[in-house]
Order: sequence, then C-alpha cells, then structure tokens
Amino acid sequence: MKKILLPHQFYFPYLDIARERATHEKLNEFAISLGKSAPRKSLIYVHLPFCNSECSFCGFDKAYDLAQLSRYIDALKSEIDHYAGKPYVLGLEISGIHIGGGTPSLLPEDILGDLIDNVRNRFRADHVPLNIECSPVTLHDGMIGLLKEKKISRVSVGVQTFDPVLRRHLNILSSLDDTLEALTHLKRAGIITYVDIMYGFPDLGTGNPLETVESDVNKAIALGVDGVDFSQYYPFHNPLAQRISKQGLPFPTSEDLVKVILAATSVLESSGYVQATEYLFCNKGEILLEKAYFGESDCIAVGSGSLGLINGYKYRNKRYAQYLKSEVPAILSLRKLTEDELQRIPIVGFPRLLRLPKNILSEQMKERYGDKLRELIDMRMLEETSDSFVLTNKGKAFINNIYFMMMEEAEQKEIERQLKILRLQ
Repeated sequence: MKKILLPHQFYFPYLDIARERATHEKLNEFAISLGKSAPRKSLIYVHLPFCNSECSFCGFDKAYDLAQLSRYIDALKSEIDHYAGKPYVLGLEISGIHIGGGTPSLLPEDILGDLIDNVRNRFRADHVPLNIECSPVTLHDGMIGLLKEKKISRVSVGVQTFDPVLRRHLNILSSLDDTLEALTHLKRAGIITYVDIMYGFPDLGTGNPLETVESDVNKAIALGVDGVDFSQYYPFHNPLAQRISKQGLPFPTSEDLVKVILAATSVLESSGYVQATEYLFCNKGEILLEKAYFGESDCIAVGSGSLGLINGYKYRNKRYAQYLKSEVPAILSLRKLTEDELQRIPIVGFPRLLRLPKNILSEQMKERYGDKLRELIDMRMLEETSDSFVLTNKGKAFINNIYFMMMEEAEQKEIERQLKILRLQ
C-alpha cells in the first residue's frame, strides 16, 4: 500500500475557512446555544503565538514581535472571560489544559504565571493536568522554577533532531548545548518532559534518514525523557514546503517512511515506552490534546488561529493580526455540526488514538462501518479484541490512510478538493 499524508491541522470533520465564515447570525446562534448547561467534558486549549525561532518546518500561527504582547494577553483574557461565564461552560467537567504556540515559555515569567492562574481560576480547573510547550533557549532557571511552582504536569520541548547539520537546514534557533542543558535541568527539577522528534524530511543532503532518526530516538531515550512526540513532517504552509517546490527536493517514498516508523517504534517500545497515540510514545504524563481532538470531548480553544469545538459548534479563530483587532469572540469560521458528524468524530478519528472501543458504536454505526472494519482486518491493519478494534503494527504505519478511509466518499472528495493530500510513491 502507498501512504497518504494529511496535514496535521486537519481534524474531522473539515471546517472550510473560506465558505463557512462566521456571520452575525451564526455567532448569535452559537451564543444562544451556550445559555444552557450540559454534562460534558472539555479540554481548554490556550494559544500563545509568540516565538523567537523561524523554523522552516512550522506552519502554525506565530508572531515574532513582543511589542503587542500586553494587547494580546488582554484580548486572550477577554476571550477566556467570555466563555468561562457561559452556563454551558459552567456545567462542563474540565479534563485538562494545554498551552501551545508558538513558544509559551518565551513570555516573561510573571505574565505567563498570571495567565496560568487566570485560566485555572476562570475555568475552575485548579487540579486538572496542565501541559505546556517550550523551547530549549527559554528554559532558564527562572522559567523552570515557575513551571515547578505552578505544578505543570508536562513540558514538551521542541527538539526535532539532534543532528547539527539537519538543525541548520531547519533553521532551529537553539543550539545542541542549549537543548541538552535544558533537558538536564528539567529532569533535575523532576518535571515530566517530552521531546518532539520529527522525521520524513525531503532529501537535504544530510545523510541516511533512517540512521538519523534512530540516532535521534536513542539520544532522547539516553537523556531519560518521559515521552517522545514522534511526528511526520508535512509540507503545508511552511518555508520548507516552498523550498521543496522551488528546488524540486525529493520527498521520501512510502517504503522509506514505513521503515523509519517501524524502526523508531521498535527502538522506543523495546526501551519501555508505550505508544499512546499516533505520535506519542510515553512512560509518564497525561495525554490531553489528542484525546480531545480525536475523541468525544469538547475543546474550548482560545487565542489566535486556534481550533475549537463547543456544544456541537466547530470554530477557528482569526489569525494573530486580525485577532488583535476583533471583538470577542474573534471567530473566523464557524459551523454547527450535525448529530451524525458528532457521533462519528471518535469513529473516524480513532486511528490516531490507535483503537476503536466497541461501546461507542451504536447498532446503526456497526452496520455502517462493518465492511470497512472487516476490510481493515483482512488487510492486517486492524485486530479485533473482545472490547475494541486495535491497530496492528502495520496499521500504525498507515494511520492517515485509515483515517481517510473512515470518511464518507463525499467527505473524501471535499478533503481532496480543499487540502493538499500527499500520495507517496
């Protein structure tokens, strides 16, 4: 089978940013829907776009000038207040908080600490897990002290690779010395630490990619990290994608990527790490973001460019420049999902969580998806247990294929039309 790759920013069902703009009528309908309480769970996602590294692989909403930091934080707190006081939100069980970016740890300690307190207090979430993303150059003693003081449950550090030549090609700001020092200090402070390791880059002339990945994973393990976020590079809305197009850089083949995935999985699992999601291998720490986006819970997302789902309404916020100028809520696109789509989110998205529990399948859904599940079993992508359908090792190498396969034909055509799906050789 040939691999297909979907953008990391895609979460079923697709929200068309251009065609599904947030009108006054839609926003009013959304606001009315938040007037009644509901016994559901929700993650809180907070986006901080500020960053000091223009990494060539990154396509997320970012800002490189801190001059507007105070203005942004004020807008962010206004958005937090807007949602926190709604009857619907007051009735939610908050499962966790994830602060992403950008580089949240780039903020001054007093501002980040105040924001953490504000989020916890406003959403009545003092005792839930809180995960945060950081870069090595920001993890000085003061910041590590703040993370420990605030009882952060997990810090994710953007390493990407330990290979110095590849790091230069990716325009990563932090040096290897910065990275190793930061990871050592986090471990010494007793903070649960994950590192991001990426694979699947185009041929940049940096050597054998399989050997590079195996070396990166082994170095992460030797450093004693608690988890590895092992993710595929995707050429979509980032500078490296432009370079690939301009220079005609060859992209890895399906066979190349499968070898890398299986080799890294073998090394990590033999070292005691358990694969918890498509990307995450861990032995400690809470899995929050992935379960919200591919499971059944809501996600109250605040901040520029963030993607949320509240009470059946899927939305994306405006990007940084527009976010600063907007009234609350700063929503760009908004759509009320159908009951069918809501029921299918954990079914279509199950490959990224590696298993499909049978107890979420109604009789109608068992009939609807029975042929696809049997086909996946016949292809040795899936195994059936007493209570679940579980991805095999082969299936874990083709997660995007399975994700795409679980959609309806009309949905597949829409994704093909709207997004750049890579079909590898």
